[in-house]
Amino acid sequence: MRFQLDAPLRCAPLKRGVRRIDMDPETRRKLKKAGKAEIERQSSELHAQLEESNPADIGDPQWAANYREVTLKEKEYKKNRSRVYPASEVGVELLLNPVNIDWSRGYLPVQGYYLQCKSCGDLVPMNPVVKLTCSCEAIAISSNIGEISFEPHMVVATKLIAKASHGQTKQKKWWQFW
Repeated sequence: MRFQLDAPLRCAPLKRGVRRIDMDPETRRKLKKAGKAEIERQSSELHAQLEESNPADIGDPQWAANYREVTLKEKEYKKNRSRVYPASEVGVELLLNPVNIDWSRGYLPVQGYYLQCKSCGDLVPMNPVVKLTCSCEAIAISSNIGEISFEPHMVVATKLIAKASHGQTKQKKWWQFW
C-alpha cells in the first residue's frame, strides 16, 4: 500500500543531528489512521491463519499437542534447504504468510523464507544448498554457485505456517463427566 502526501514535507533539525519530518496535522492524522488500519488488517489475517493452524481451544488438551506438532514442523520448514514443497501441500499441510521484499536491492536470500511460483504454486527455499526448481521451472535457484533465475513479478516471498494434523477434540456434555 502506498501513501500519497498532499502537502510537501519539511525537515526540521533536532538535537544531535536527528531530523524530524514536519507536516500539517490533517496529513498526519490521515497517515496515522491509514497505518493503524493496515496494522489491524495484517493482525487479523495473521490471527486467522494461526487459528486455522491450531484450531483447538487453548483450554483443550489437544491444543498443547497441536502446538508441539506445529512448532516442530515449523522448525523443519525453517531448516529446509533441499526440498521444494508442491502446491498441493498449501492449505493442507501448511499455510502461507507473505513477506514484502524489495527486489530493487537484488536477491538477498533469507533462511526460512520461500519463493512461491505464481504459475505452478510450488514453494522453493530462498537459500538452497543444491539447485532447486519449481515444477514449471520458472524459479531456479542454486545459491552455492550463484545461479538464480526468476522474474520478481512471478514470485511471492513467503514464510510457512505449519498446520496441526488434529483439530479440536469433541467437547463432552456436562452429564458425560459422571
